[in-house]
Amino acid sequence: MFDEILASLNWLTLAATFGAAGLAYTYAAEKKWPRFTRYIFTLIAFIALATSWFFLYHEIGFPGWMRWPTQLLASNSHGQQFVKQGFYSVDSSGWQHNTIPDGDVFTCSTCDAQAQIQISYGPELKGDVKYSTNQEFLAALSTEQAQREFADSILRGSIPLQSGFTISIEKIGLSDIGGLNVIEFSAIVDMPPNVSHENSMLAIHKNRMMKLSLNYFDDGMDDKTRAATNRFYKSFRFF
Repeated sequence: MFDEILASLNWLTLAATFGAAGLAYTYAAEKKWPRFTRYIFTLIAFIALATSWFFLYHEIGFPGWMRWPTQLLASNSHGQQFVKQGFYSVDSSGWQHNTIPDGDVFTCSTCDAQAQIQISYGPELKGDVKYSTNQEFLAALSTEQAQREFADSILRGSIPLQSGFTISIEKIGLSDIGGLNVIEFSAIVDMPPNVSHENSMLAIHKNRMMKLSLNYFDDGMDDKTRAATNRFYKSFRFF
């Protein structure tokens, strides 16, 4: 429903752009400028406003018919751009991409140690869910206790807790990435003889639960891996 309301704004944007161009022509006519000058002035005004809308849509990712040019811009901006149609784009330079049933996995090909970033989406949320929007989801996790309980349930649901496995949540809080507000947490999973680290971000996006996770082993986060991961995260754009 919310996406449909935002999508309708695309048509208002189009009408406003043509309306502004008409006002520019009227202004030039009242000033009694030569006809050719009026046309050039009107064209410049139209292009300037349309370009402003174009880059604004690229940043905020409104849904609707304006989505395709934002994805086109993302695909040709810089680096090796990966676009998940309708969901997100990211600069995957230096990362090997593989598809999994519920999303995508990127493995760092320039890092000395193994590091993987996984982006997965759950099924579409139904009407009887506890929270149906990202705002409701984050509002329900406004306290640190609620955030820790949620992170613990997520970890225990995704990690086979065999004998000897222990989980420690090191950092947790609300954050944002690519224009999307998220809950972010870092955890250490002690799986003798290995120690695994997970940095995860979760949000409701496109009426689905989205999880973005970075996984690496103990001592695997060196300067090269940290730089590659930061570049990857900074290039994220959610539509």
